[in-house]
Amino acid sequence: RWFITLSKSWQNFYIHELELAETQVVVLPNPIELPEQVPNRSQNSNLTLLFMGKIGQRKGTFDLIQSFAQLPSTDRQIQLWLAGDGEIEQAKALVAQLNLGERVQFLGWIDAEQRNQLLAESDIFVLPSHNEALPMALLEAMAWGLPVVSCPVGGIADFVCSGQNGLLVTPGEPKQLSAALQSLIANERLRITLGQAARQTVASLDVQHYVLRLEQIYRACVRN
Repeated sequence: RWFITLSKSWQNFYIHELELAETQVVVLPNPIELPEQVPNRSQNSNLTLLFMGKIGQRKGTFDLIQSFAQLPSTDRQIQLWLAGDGEIEQAKALVAQLNLGERVQFLGWIDAEQRNQLLAESDIFVLPSHNEALPMALLEAMAWGLPVVSCPVGGIADFVCSGQNGLLVTPGEPKQLSAALQSLIANERLRITLGQAARQTVASLDVQHYVLRLEQIYRACVRN
């Protein structure tokens, strides 16, 4: 019997918790479609932060709204886009309470075409989750060359190395999250460099490579 997991952290979990042999547990991350080209995001006068996922506590949405409110004032227009369903009314109430006005937009559920458009038009991707497996939205953002800010939960730390291809912060710490966002907002070179490295990190997850790897796994299962 073989098990396929999304990340090395989950591979270790199943090996130790179920007392499986290392050869029984294979890592095969979620596949992505790697866009051929990504936008040139240099010299953007205004910046957009993008969140994609189920709006609520588990994905850190409320932490993100609070951290966005803590960003220092600037002449630049900084906006936050929240794409997804979930606890939208509660999130809107928090936005109103913090007087964020039109700086935060709720985009609701989006399809694949809308997702790609948002990823192309954004400058920073944020997913400060408290609990995860391996979020597709994060991998897709990296594929689009976006610098990502997230938390080292689930399989995220297997792909995001803080300071090299993104920034990792402690879950449930809005002040720390705000500081990470500010560092990217203030430093264009850091945004571009981390985004380029993020794209290179997930290049091997392109769906064409995934199909070949999955075929190899099934063939090995049949032989054994």
